[in-house]
Amino acid sequence: MTAASTYLDEAWKRQAVIRSGSTSRASASVRYTDLRTWSQLRSALSESALVSEFQVNAISRDGALVTFKYAGDDDRLIGELRQRGVLLKRSGSGWVMESASGGRS
Repeated sequence: MTAASTYLDEAWKRQAVIRSGSTSRASASVRYTDLRTWSQLRSALSESALVSEFQVNAISRDGALVTFKYAGDDDRLIGELRQRGVLLKRSGSGWVMESASGGRS
């Protein structure tokens, strides 16, 4: 029952996203301390209804460089990922992502 509910919820979210035709391309540095955290961050981004064309460009033990497109504005993407446990912020070199529950400082 829970799996079906989760599936329907995700399907609804994907269909409910209003794609006004405006998408932005982004690059981000993803910071993590272990494989479990990397997996959670990657899943949050790749499963977001706002994100498309997600690609991992480089990866190391404690970070990755990714690119993706997203629908809507920056604040909407930040809010969507925050609900998924991801902190997304701009730095001088672009977007930086880390786990809200244990990302690096």
